[in-house]
Amino acid sequence: MRRDDPAITWSTRLFRMLLILYPGSFRRDYGREMTLVFRDTCRQTQHRQGALGILELWLTTLLDLFSTALVERLAEVRHMSSIALFTRISGLLATVGGLLLLIMVYGEFVLDGIWQPVGYLILMTVYGLGIAIGVAGFYVLVQYDSSGRVGLGLAFLGAVTLSAGWILMFLFEILFESETWWTIWMWMVGMALSELGLVIFGWSAFKHRLLPRWNSLPLAAGGLALAIALAAITNLLFGSEHNRIYVALWLVANGLGWVALGALLMLGDRRAAYHTVAAA
Repeated sequence: MRRDDPAITWSTRLFRMLLILYPGSFRRDYGREMTLVFRDTCRQTQHRQGALGILELWLTTLLDLFSTALVERLAEVRHMSSIALFTRISGLLATVGGLLLLIMVYGEFVLDGIWQPVGYLILMTVYGLGIAIGVAGFYVLVQYDSSGRVGLGLAFLGAVTLSAGWILMFLFEILFESETWWTIWMWMVGMALSELGLVIFGWSAFKHRLLPRWNSLPLAAGGLALAIALAAITNLLFGSEHNRIYVALWLVANGLGWVALGALLMLGDRRAAYHTVAAA
C-alpha cells in the first residue's frame, strides 16, 4: 500500500486533534468518519492541485470546523444546562421535602403535636411532592436502565399516593369530621411503596454504578427506611406500646434519607451518569 505524502499525514493528524473542539458525544459518533473523509479529500485535492490546494482546503476546513463546533457546543450547553437545572431543582426539592418531614416529626413527637391539621397537610403534601420531583430527577440520570426505571416508577407512584393520602385525610377528617382509616393507610402505604421503589432502584444503582458517585446511598436509604417501616406497621397492627417510637424512627430515617439523596442530586456530576449504562 502506497504511503501518504507527509503533508497529507500531518494534515490528517492535525484535523483529528482539532476534533477536540466538538463535544465528546459528537466525536464518538462522527469523529472517525469525518477524519476519513478529510483524508480522502486531502488526497484528491493534492492529486488535482498539489500542496497549494491542500493549503486552500485548510482555510475552508478551519472555517467549517470552528463554525460547526461552535454550533454543537452551544447545542450541548443548552441541552446539558436544562438537564442540570432540572436535576438541581429536583435535588433541592427532595432535600426540602426531607427537612419538612423532620420538622413534622419534631413537632409531633418531641413537642407533643404542636401542628394544626393545616400544618400537617402542608408539611406532608409538600414532602410527598418534593420526593416525587426528586425521583424524577434520578429518572433523568438513569434513563437507560430498565430495572432502575421500574424502581423509580414505584417510588414516584408511592410519593404521589402519599401526598394524595394526606389531602384526603384533611378533607375527610377536618371538613367532613369523618374517621377515614383508609386514608391513613393510604399515606403509609404510599411512603412504604416509595421506599420499596428506592430499594429496587438502589440495588440497580449499586450493581451497575448508575450514578457518578455514592451508588450505595439510594439502597442504604431505602433499605433502612423500609426495614423500620415494616417494624412500624407490624407494631401498629398488633397494637404495641412502642409503635410511636417505631413510627418516629421510620419518619426520621425517611427524612434523613431524602436529605442525603437530594444532596446527591444537587452535588453529583450529572453528565457522567448519562452515558454510564449506555456505554456498558
